[in-house]
Amino acid sequence: MKRIASVTTFILIAACGPEAPDASDPMLPPQQQLPAVAGGGAAGGAQGAGGGLASAGGSAGGGAVGAAGGAAGGPAAGGSAQFVYPSWQREDIQPQSPRRGEVYGLEAFRGRTVVAVLLEGFCTFCRSNVVVAEQLQTTLRAEGRDVEIVVLSDANASDFSGRTRLRLFRDGEPGRPAWREMRPSPSKHDTFVFNAAGERTYFWQGSYTGDATRWTADVGQAVRSVAPVR
Repeated sequence: MKRIASVTTFILIAACGPEAPDASDPMLPPQQQLPAVAGGGAAGGAQGAGGGLASAGGSAGGGAVGAAGGAAGGPAAGGSAQFVYPSWQREDIQPQSPRRGEVYGLEAFRGRTVVAVLLEGFCTFCRSNVVVAEQLQTTLRAEGRDVEIVVLSDANASDFSGRTRLRLFRDGEPGRPAWREMRPSPSKHDTFVFNAAGERTYFWQGSYTGDATRWTADVGQAVRSVAPVR
């Protein structure tokens, strides 16, 4: 019997805000950078032909950036990604997770699409936005896409355990080093999409309150671009 590998998309969520990084993206550590595909522009543009989920500089309410956009805002030739999985490993404290109590990281999801979201426990906006994140995962799976959305939280991660069934990772160390592996100046609601090869293909820069409507539309589009219908 042949075994067919599935492709799952994972999403990480943090606070929402605009970003227009160049090809080296100084906001992320050098070890997470990948060379751009020949023909790609130097600046990261928004997903989609012709531009834009966010203009250069973005808006105050939050914005999104594709990892390999061209200088004019369109995608780079070949749709290259600039970053790969961070190396952090944290405890999964989700009571409903099949790996509850285990310590692991995003590498465990290689071969699937994953979205990672940064959320703080006891944050009113994060509490509501984690529900939005689970709703998006439900929608994408109903479309036949193998997607996993996970939450990287703080020392108060257990605050989410009764509010969502998404996998919950607790970064309880001082200074939240796992958050800083995602990017040096992290924000709640920051969201990162990684394809099945472990390449970061999309980043949504977070804001204090987040923007549930735009987040759902923009992150959903980013996932659909890398997670095919099975």
